[in-house]
Amino acid sequence: MSEFLPLLLVNVPASSAQTRMANEACSRAAVAVLGCMILVLLGSFFVRWPRMPADPTTIMGMMYYVCDPFIIEKFEGMSILEKKERDTRVRKMGLKYKFGEIMDIPGRKRIGVYTVEDHSCQPV
Repeated sequence: MSEFLPLLLVNVPASSAQTRMANEACSRAAVAVLGCMILVLLGSFFVRWPRMPADPTTIMGMMYYVCDPFIIEKFEGMSILEKKERDTRVRKMGLKYKFGEIMDIPGRKRIGVYTVEDHSCQPV
């Protein structure tokens, strides 16, 4: 929506070369888009986001969520492969992943990534 908004705002100022109908249509459409964007922004404050013990955008956060022996053994040895070959092998695995509460090896509950087909590390 934000990429579409400047196209509407270009026609908002009235000039003698523009018709009143085009000016009003673009003005109303721009106000509607802005209103929708404001509602989404306000609504995001009321959404309950899941508790995340580590920021997944950092290296440490990624290690926390993905460093699980069940997932690590599936990708063992792939770090030395070329990108194209590695990507092909990962696609051929056909694994689906979920993010949620899991039981790790010592028997503790924690947030992490698990494979949907993996029955040894199921969500709690």
